[in-house]
Amino acid sequence: MSRLDQYVAGAVSTESTIDEVKINKHFLTQILSMHISTGNILDQIKKHAFYNREYNFLTIDDELVSIGRELKSISNLTVTDLATEVTLDINPRIFHALLGAATESVELLEAIDFDGDMDLVNIGEVFGDLNWYQAIFCDAAGITWDDILDT
Repeated sequence: MSRLDQYVAGAVSTESTIDEVKINKHFLTQILSMHISTGNILDQIKKHAFYNREYNFLTIDDELVSIGRELKSISNLTVTDLATEVTLDINPRIFHALLGAATESVELLEAIDFDGDMDLVNIGEVFGDLNWYQAIFCDAAGITWDDILDT
């Protein structure tokens, strides 16, 4: 057994599992849409900074319009709306891994400090958390970490 396989087994042993995901799908979809839009803008910033690509301002504008539309829609939700939940047709373990990786990525962005005082220990812990979610995904999807690394 490789060290990565042992890591996956260790991660699975600490995993909190549920049988099904019950959530307000409309609210979740709106939040995911905004997160994806901001991620697409960040991708353009990354490509501009590291690969010298020009910004696509039309795409950025479209993403900002999408964020605004979703914010407006969310602001109209009531407590009753949010309490209306459905069971999602999704593997709860894979969904947990995806949401976990997304939220840990946000923690990495929160750690950016342009004054140079970044907490590298905390950043390392967040990268460890990202690896934990990746390990859960590997187990839930029935693939090995080596498969991911080979790809």
